[in-house]
Amino acid sequence: MIISAIIKALEGKLSALLLMRSKLLVSQTYKALQGVGISELGQLTGDKEDVRDVTVATIQSLHKMSDKQLGSVGALIVDEVHEFSSTKIEKQLMKLKSTSFRLGFSATPWKDDDMIHNYRLKSNFGSELSDIGVLELQERGILSECVINFHEVQLKGIKDRNYQDAENEGIVQNFEFHMKVSQLIRQIPSGRIMIMVSKLQHGDYLHSLLPGSFWIRGSDDMESREVVLEMLRSTKEKKVVVIMSKIGYIGINVHLHHLINATGGKSSLQLIQKLGRGLRTSEDKEYLSYHDFDFKGNKYLEEHSKHRKSILINQGYSIRT
Repeated sequence: MIISAIIKALEGKLSALLLMRSKLLVSQTYKALQGVGISELGQLTGDKEDVRDVTVATIQSLHKMSDKQLGSVGALIVDEVHEFSSTKIEKQLMKLKSTSFRLGFSATPWKDDDMIHNYRLKSNFGSELSDIGVLELQERGILSECVINFHEVQLKGIKDRNYQDAENEGIVQNFEFHMKVSQLIRQIPSGRIMIMVSKLQHGDYLHSLLPGSFWIRGSDDMESREVVLEMLRSTKEKKVVVIMSKIGYIGINVHLHHLINATGGKSSLQLIQKLGRGLRTSEDKEYLSYHDFDFKGNKYLEEHSKHRKSILINQGYSIRT
């Protein structure tokens, strides 16, 4: 909404380049800009090459623009800007020699343990203009309220496993855990439900246990993804269950009633991004019900569970167990 308003204000005054990390986000943003009446609108992806006054592009496709086209860009707008701090991306951004108007958006722009990342963002986009917290946005009704639930999972036989083996045996290939997740889904009577997984094998298992569910991964074409994402926005079905791979962690526009984080992990950035997928408001939604898991029986998975809880508590949430 904010990006659309900015582009609308710049229309006819500055040419604009909007950068995204994936074709899915390009398609989503393109449709949103069409919806507010932007006329000179183009897309630049692996299979589309249409540069206009306003161009929505993946960073991977920026090489398709000539130096002249890049040099004429007046405004650069980047969504999920925390993903744009690598040396390779910085070299691409340096080609935007006349782009004095630069804005980056992210719920998680800064990294406490990576000052190089922070300095690169500042050098390419300038200092932080505004920081609006989730709780403020919830109080203003822009984001939905959220109830946080953690469910205990007792792990067997992996006490001394290293992290990689513990993740594989305790999460990805743990049939008892899959049954717990599927039982949780069956107990939810209605609503738009998304289950997040990090490994394709994990998604395959859950999909087999949840008849009628949808399983979206990177190999699916854009049309298939969009059909399912639209169901997560406004379906009239009583209950829709979608299992989502990593492509759904960041940026997708959906309106969920229930979000199940079955990935584990300790990244604060990823956790906040995942939770953000469920915080969009909708007319048929009072709040988001977020479900996570408190793993017991391996020091790594236990520490990660505690860390996720502490992150959410620091964000101002209460934890239900």
